[in-house]
Amino acid sequence: MQASIQILKAALEELLNKQSRWTEYELIQALKAEPYVIFDEQALSDTQALFETHFILFHCLYLIREEWHKHTELEIYTLEIKAKPRTTDLDNAAHVNALQAQDPLASYYLDWSNFTETTQQDVEQLLNDFWSRMTGSTRKRQSMALDEAWQQLELAPTSDMGEVKRQYRKRVHQCHPDKGGSVSEMQAIQVAYQRITKS
Repeated sequence: MQASIQILKAALEELLNKQSRWTEYELIQALKAEPYVIFDEQALSDTQALFETHFILFHCLYLIREEWHKHTELEIYTLEIKAKPRTTDLDNAAHVNALQAQDPLASYYLDWSNFTETTQQDVEQLLNDFWSRMTGSTRKRQSMALDEAWQQLELAPTSDMGEVKRQYRKRVHQCHPDKGGSVSEMQAIQVAYQRITKS
């Protein structure tokens, strides 16, 4: 695994040196293409693969941030990963102090046990919690009718939970903003999924 991490890290450094601003999705797409072909077509295929791809990518980005801190500031967010040169010694000193301060995201992604010990169930709970926070879906779930939830997931009420989970993943993939969908569609699907699974 360590050799694979080093290959991915080198590819990311090359991409960040070519272009200073990326989204996570753009980086994954670049790493799926020639000449890298580090991620395959399954990299975003389901929740577990999505988590693993995201974690490994951010693990390497935080490693790079630590190594580059003297000459380059690397901002790491899902929707914007940006490298910019440091301009002054004062700027560098401030960043070193910031790096030394507690950074919970860096701590999380640099701790490899968070990758190895996270189960499929953990990933689904993380995603559910995320969408609950983003959409306020606890309130919305109570107001969404059960038949509306089934329609939103394009399923019959006789479907079992295995079918519900598969269809939920499929609909999330279809409605993702990077695939031509929208945030509101993603929110509606999340609310519908929670309404069905908690009913």
